[in-house]
Amino acid sequence: MYGRYNPAGGLYIRHADNILVENFQVRQRNLDYRPAVVLDDVTDFRMRGLKATGTEVDKLVQTIDSKNIKLMDN
Repeated sequence: MYGRYNPAGGLYIRHADNILVENFQVRQRNLDYRPAVVLDDVTDFRMRGLKATGTEVDKLVQTIDSKNIKLMDN
């Protein structure tokens, strides 16, 4: 983790290429207003089967300066 504050409620990936994440679950004990996943400067990211509970945001995945991001249900 960089600094004192993690921008994601679950998974924070920064400066990475060619990542595959499957069947990732985030379960918050308390209501969390952060996205479940934050991608910062990530290229060629694929995620299948994201499940998040306790996350209260419009988007479960936030991207910052990232490209070629694919989110799949199964």
